[in-house]
Amino acid sequence: MPSLQNKKRILVLGSSGFVGKNLVELLINFYDVVTSSRKPETKARNEIFFDLENDYSWVNVLNCQPDCIINCIGYGVVRLQKDTERMFEINYFKLLTLQTCNAILL
Repeated sequence: MPSLQNKKRILVLGSSGFVGKNLVELLINFYDVVTSSRKPETKARNEIFFDLENDYSWVNVLNCQPDCIINCIGYGVVRLQKDTERMFEINYFKLLTLQTCNAILL
């Protein structure tokens, strides 16, 4: 197994959801995995505060300097999330911002 210094850094957004949590378990043995939390008081090792709807949290994505960002965030997955305008805003427009952010990293 490669040392941590040689591992690519992967940021997994939505890592507390079903898909994200399972993905992290698969990736953690091969990559330097950074997870995200919507809770600003995040204290876990290799975890950053990130919320698609909080513009100030975007700087944390840039600061962690990932080689790759995997997005597992999705509004509308939970039964109570029915606001279609918000669904479009989060799942489409905010992801365009994420794509721009990733282009800055490259």
